[in-house]
Amino acid sequence: MLKRSLQRLARSIAQPRRHRFAVVPLAGLGRDAVFDRRTKKWTILRVRPGSDRDVVAQVFHTESYGMDGLSRGQDVRDRYERLVREGRQPLVVDCGANIGASAAYFSICYPAARIVAIEPSGGNLAQAHKNCRSANVEFVAAAVASRPGRSSLIDPGWGSWSLRVRETHDGEIPMVTIQSIVSSDQYRTCEPFIVKIDIEGFEDDVFADNLEWIDQFPVIMIELHDWLFPGEAKSRAFLEAMGVRDRDFVVSGETIFSVANG
Repeated sequence: MLKRSLQRLARSIAQPRRHRFAVVPLAGLGRDAVFDRRTKKWTILRVRPGSDRDVVAQVFHTESYGMDGLSRGQDVRDRYERLVREGRQPLVVDCGANIGASAAYFSICYPAARIVAIEPSGGNLAQAHKNCRSANVEFVAAAVASRPGRSSLIDPGWGSWSLRVRETHDGEIPMVTIQSIVSSDQYRTCEPFIVKIDIEGFEDDVFADNLEWIDQFPVIMIELHDWLFPGEAKSRAFLEAMGVRDRDFVVSGETIFSVANG
């Protein structure tokens, strides 16, 4: 079984470079092997039965958060490299870190960046700590919201990537704001760079208030969930917030990229 997995990995590596990463499940080992064709390095991610392998495929094979193929991709790469040259550390805030695949992806693509990965599920967070051990990545056990508070998780039964946040006065999960991350003593010296948001519909709360952080980040990546909550206008607050700002709006797969102009 392991031999077959390694053979599949070798075939994937040898394929034309249409994708930067080759992803091969290591059957029976509870792991996925990810090979970076650009750096020639491997990353091994631990996966549980269920949706974890779908998460890895979405992040690394599909590259849902990759910008190299987008018209503004070079602008974003140039800004990252300029910040690094000037000695300023780019800040990436990963809202909805799940099993740490996206944090691992950002740490590979932007190795000089400091990454704050926010995840409310204890089970997902335990996987994330195993999957991303970079010194530049810090995991926060919380839900992201428009204001501090408490929340609980709802499991609709569709796997660990579908857990939903609900604000509750006596919830066991703290809620943090993106602005509190940016302005904290811990990250104040960093330069805001990317915010990624995939939080199963709770984006309506995140964009309801306290939006000063939007203008600080040149790139916002988000998956909207109107399709999952028909009739609830989950994307309305996001669209209203973006509509009054000078930003490009690009859709690629399930991800919307909002890129600042000027």
